[in-house]
Amino acid sequence: DDRHRVRYRARLNLKAKISDWVNVGFSLASGDDNGPISTNKTLGDYMRKDAIWLDRAYVELTPIEGLKLTGGRMPNPFFSTDLVWDGDLNFEGVAVSGSHDFDYGSGATIFATAGAFPLQESSINPDRWLFAGQIGGTVPVGDVSIKLGAAYYDYHNIQSLKNPPAGSKLNDYSKPLLLGQGNSVFNMRTDGLTTLAGLASDFRLLNLTGQVDYKFGEDKIVRFTGDFVKNLGMDKAEIDALRGEPGVEPGDIGWQAKLYVGSKRIKQLHDWSVEVAYKRLETDAVLDAFTDSDFGAYGGTDLKGYTIEGTYGLANNTWIALKWLSSDSISRPPFSADVLLLDLNTRF
Repeated sequence: DDRHRVRYRARLNLKAKISDWVNVGFSLASGDDNGPISTNKTLGDYMRKDAIWLDRAYVELTPIEGLKLTGGRMPNPFFSTDLVWDGDLNFEGVAVSGSHDFDYGSGATIFATAGAFPLQESSINPDRWLFAGQIGGTVPVGDVSIKLGAAYYDYHNIQSLKNPPAGSKLNDYSKPLLLGQGNSVFNMRTDGLTTLAGLASDFRLLNLTGQVDYKFGEDKIVRFTGDFVKNLGMDKAEIDALRGEPGVEPGDIGWQAKLYVGSKRIKQLHDWSVEVAYKRLETDAVLDAFTDSDFGAYGGTDLKGYTIEGTYGLANNTWIALKWLSSDSISRPPFSADVLLLDLNTRF
């Protein structure tokens, strides 16, 4: 079935320097709801007023050169792509990052980031957390720059629990606070009459990301990005046992390859870029609530397909973009989604 939507998104970002080593950030954003991965607002609600959400609010400390501590609701602190994290996702918690530039003139840099991010707090049940760490580096070679990163994302208490027999609801608290599309699920209830969807897999992600840039012209680049993720926490036998019946075949691997050619940043008249990408994201490779919200029409996992995007600068800080996303299901019943996005963007 075809669906046509007219949408807008608005963001107002403020970053203020309080002192030489203290910054604060603040952002307001539009959105249909307070979901974490989209600021799109769909038109067509009888002209009712729209909500504005608090999207960022954080403090950033740099007590010494090369060391940064951030707390609050902050931009994604990790070197990553939309394979694991949607571009609109902001992290809540604390993060520390450090970098070091080598002194012998090579321009090489190493970096590391670690963070702790509460996902769901409770006064009586185990809290849910995301603990994460990443190391990487950048090496320039003439007009070529190579950047590599290895990350580990460890979710605690994210997997749902089966209720005891005879219809107990003791473990209902472990239902997911947010559930996207694609992850393996099971019925947490045991009364034979009701259903409550729970996450069947644990999530401990190993993520390897690489980027190669080649500069040409005054501000043009050719960029190749590769991304690979494996969920070390997925156990097929455990998922089958929780389900108790056949279900969608679980998978723990995701990967993406992307080629970008054009202006490093679209900011002036006649700036341009073209981007093509292919991705494959199995059912439980990542948490479906946090990955790209546009791929597959509604985001999620258990998807494979490609994207093509072209962007052109219409004026200073104003550009138009046309993007085609074509995706198919991997393991679930046949599902296909072709999405055409026409975007007009401006910033100040």
